[in-house]
Amino acid sequence: MKALLLIPDQYSLFKTIDTGLKANGVETVKVEYESFFRSSVNRFVKKYESLPNKIRKVWKEPYIKKVNEGYRQVFEKEQPSLVFIYNNQLIEPETVKYFRTKSKIVFFLGDNPFYTPTHDSNLAILFHADYIMSPDTFWIKQLEQVGVQNLHFGVFGFNEDVFYPFEPSAEDYVKYKCDMAYVGTAQKNAWGYKRFLFLNNFLNLDLKAYISGDSYNSKWKKYFPELEAKIVPYDSFNPGFNNLLSNCSKIYPVDLVPSLFNGVHIRIMDCIGSGIMPLIDYSSDLDIVFKDYSLPYIKNYNDAERIARHYIQNDTERETLMKGVREMVKEKYMPQTVIKGILENIA
Repeated sequence: MKALLLIPDQYSLFKTIDTGLKANGVETVKVEYESFFRSSVNRFVKKYESLPNKIRKVWKEPYIKKVNEGYRQVFEKEQPSLVFIYNNQLIEPETVKYFRTKSKIVFFLGDNPFYTPTHDSNLAILFHADYIMSPDTFWIKQLEQVGVQNLHFGVFGFNEDVFYPFEPSAEDYVKYKCDMAYVGTAQKNAWGYKRFLFLNNFLNLDLKAYISGDSYNSKWKKYFPELEAKIVPYDSFNPGFNNLLSNCSKIYPVDLVPSLFNGVHIRIMDCIGSGIMPLIDYSSDLDIVFKDYSLPYIKNYNDAERIARHYIQNDTERETLMKGVREMVKEKYMPQTVIKGILENIA
């Protein structure tokens, strides 16, 4: 059995799904649409993504057409029996329908297709899926209401090859040591304000926030000027760095991105894999996944500093709790277990 993965390998989810498939005896082939173009073309498309559609479509429509032609060529060459797609990857409904004549189609939703419209067809393609895994029960209700089928709530545990406890070198530990570590992007819209509002709760604690993008200085510093002392400029996303940082820290604050309503942020599982305690911006689906464990949730930002300070100061309590949570996740939510359930469902 062979699976074609339309998942960018910059995301930890790629390695998670790849590992889970291989553990179930499935051969994998990866394709990223940017590989169909020169790097200068990809940079151009990204740079002018915010322009009005009547201008952007001049180059975006031929770009998307070539992406889908490339997907078909890879599909014909590899002849997979499974196609796994993260969000939309610029795939068009006709391409999905064509794939489905020969393969089973599985979508993994990382973003709400109603609220993060990264592609005009990102909702239409879901009507041709054999299995859609969503980390948010509210998204499922929304999609069911418009007639989308084959929806399932689910989350992946961590990839043990990427997120694991280890002893950092003395040099790295000195460089990255802190009580609270965070890695994220400075969004330019209201998401950015909400992110810095969240981090601002921990001003009085030993926080290092590794932030990519320049919108803190250009937009949000005027609202949260004291955060500047906590921010470390960081220009890429690297799961290996996240794991290193987590092993030099005690707590990782996980903010709920606005497109998640009830859902479970993937960063929570990354933290559990690394052994660091996630301090979580509350959402109701957490009660499904962690129903037997009292992970620290922030239900009111006025309580955030107090909760963080408690677990920073109580090492034994924190470490005991995380040991139990990690064992539960390894039993129920590891990639090989989740993928096995998907394969059985679509067989």
